[in-house]
Amino acid sequence: MKNVSLFILALVLFSSCSKSENDNNTICDSELNCIDEFCLFTLDNEQGTTTFLNCYGAWSIHIPNEDEGGAWYMVDEWSDDYKVEGREVTFCGYVRENTLPLLLPDPMPGRFYQIELENIEISED
Repeated sequence: MKNVSLFILALVLFSSCSKSENDNNTICDSELNCIDEFCLFTLDNEQGTTTFLNCYGAWSIHIPNEDEGGAWYMVDEWSDDYKVEGREVTFCGYVRENTLPLLLPDPMPGRFYQIELENIEISED
């Protein structure tokens, strides 16, 4: 039942996008809109750094800011091309509440989310 729910959620998220004619400052092919209760917000054209979070056993994208260590967006599945510590990326996707269990005590400050990536690109050095 859980797999069916996840499949339906993915189908709904992908079908919810509508093409944006006048937005050229995006890496997404379409405008992102949350349409279900799992999506907290969307990110578009964000820049961050890839890192592995041992405390969750997951790869993530970190966006630093001045309040409480920034935000960590854990990605469920992505290509090995992005699984490189410290790689600068630009991305967009659907953000949801983190439901991953802690594997180790978490000493890092910040906000932790999970993200379903719509698109990701390696930033030019």
